[in-house]
Amino acid sequence: MDKNRKYSITTENDDDTNIRSVIAEGELSLRYINEIREEIKSAIRGAKNLKMIIRNTDMIDLSFLQLVISLQNKYKAEKNKISVEFDVDQENRDLLINSGFEELLKT
Repeated sequence: MDKNRKYSITTENDDDTNIRSVIAEGELSLRYINEIREEIKSAIRGAKNLKMIIRNTDMIDLSFLQLVISLQNKYKAEKNKISVEFDVDQENRDLLINSGFEELLKT
């Protein structure tokens, strides 16, 4: 992760399964949402099968969750495949559930 940025967006491609993984880490918040959105937009270009992995988070706020939901809607509308994996601690998992975002944890 760049010292000046508090978040990281990286990609991995699995040529066997044709799945592109986009990994989001760090401070996933309104403060960086424009940059995060542009980096994810660039990372998913041309990907028909997407796996979004959220891990090693310092913060996740509503703006990032809205971005994830938007990605899900886009992929479903285009009849493409998307899965979302939240690899977060129990405290953040409970916060997502108690905030009404339990469905995000099931994708």
